[in-house]
Amino acid sequence: MEYIQCTPDGIAEVYPKIYREVFGEEYRVLPHNLIVTGSLKDPIGYMCGFWMSENKFYIQDAGVLPKHRNKGLLRQFHHIVESIKGCKLYTMTSNQNVISMKTLLSSGFKPVGSRIGEDSVFYIDWMKEA
Repeated sequence: MEYIQCTPDGIAEVYPKIYREVFGEEYRVLPHNLIVTGSLKDPIGYMCGFWMSENKFYIQDAGVLPKHRNKGLLRQFHHIVESIKGCKLYTMTSNQNVISMKTLLSSGFKPVGSRIGEDSVFYIDWMKEA
């Protein structure tokens, strides 16, 4: 499987398209870092986020196109980022996103905190050490 670390121009070109295909809605903010699997013209999935420090990466968003789901692709993205710097991965989910929580647990993430957001939704913070 081929993985591409996008340039800023690549992010602006690919992210709106893939986000719309994965989530069925328009994106809100372009990410700082974007890794795409497949090709830029025919992406399969993506993971984006930002470096919090030298060895801490925050996963802002990730997704796999519907026809490619349930093949373990999101777990492979986690391994790519970990291999870059041997880092800790951080992310968060709402307690209503059961699919995401199952994926995080099966990928070795542990819940490390919780909070109520401005929208009165209960959020869970997750971390995984490489």
